[in-house]
Amino acid sequence: MKDFLQVREVFLLLREYFLPELKHYPQEQDHYLQDRDYCSQEQNHCSQELNHYPQEQEHCLQEQKTALRFI
Repeated sequence: MKDFLQVREVFLLLREYFLPELKHYPQEQDHYLQDRDYCSQEQNHCSQELNHYPQEQEHCLQEQKTALRFI
């Protein structure tokens, strides 16, 4: 019986500790989903930038050739 009471006491302490955490969980989940969406948008943006990079590089090379003609 003593063991049962100790286990029950530990369970109640754990519940007391985790209950506020569980109440906080939906907010954390929302925050996580917002972060995930933001990261996905950033990844898409970076992909677009990387796709645009070869065109920019070609443009810069042409500008450099033009500039060298005037030097």
